[in-house]
Amino acid sequence: VVGFGIGLLIALYMARTIQVHYNVAKVRAEKGQVEIAETFYREAIRLNPTYDQALNNLGNLIKDDGRYEEAEALLEKAVEIRNDFAAGWMNLGTVKAALHKPDEAEKCYSNAIQHRRVYPDAFFNLGNLYIDQQKLKEAIAAFKTAVNLKNDHVGAWMNHALLLEKSGNRDEAISVIMEAKKYIPNESAVYFNLGNMLGQKDKFQEAEKHFLKALKLNPNSAETHGNL
Repeated sequence: VVGFGIGLLIALYMARTIQVHYNVAKVRAEKGQVEIAETFYREAIRLNPTYDQALNNLGNLIKDDGRYEEAEALLEKAVEIRNDFAAGWMNLGTVKAALHKPDEAEKCYSNAIQHRRVYPDAFFNLGNLYIDQQKLKEAIAAFKTAVNLKNDHVGAWMNHALLLEKSGNRDEAISVIMEAKKYIPNESAVYFNLGNMLGQKDKFQEAEKHFLKALKLNPNSAETHGNL
């Protein structure tokens, strides 16, 4: 009984130690102290090699540093440990896309969506993947789903509109941005892109009005200043 009690105390101590390392890593990462965060995540994983959330977070950290192969291995291990780990699958998808493995990336995003139906970021990433593959209809469908799930998803609204513009459907692109304005009225990119598109239609006064609105929201935008 005494031996069991000591064993339980050791297990509880180890669990707390692992959690402390993980929590320190998260805080350091949020402060931009990447090297320190990486050290603490690695220690948490050393103490518990099946810590899926630590594997995921470390994979993300390393991905942002451009170390895609290493990130891929960590994230693959995370989803192997927990197959229904939606965030892990999505993060693995972004790494696969960066490594130019589009089929594997698509499968990862699909798995993420399967395990978390309301996942606008996964649909957004899927849309971007389809753009790279020149699957424009599929990309538009993915962006539409993203904004249906999260109507203030700036990236999905803008990429949808810009894809239409690039495809020669400028009027439809303008309609999309006008719709976006209802949900993200304080987003400078809405007015900047609207100004660009109206300028292309020789509607210069309207374009100027939107550029000025974009500058009001983001006064330091050199690109907007250049278009005025």
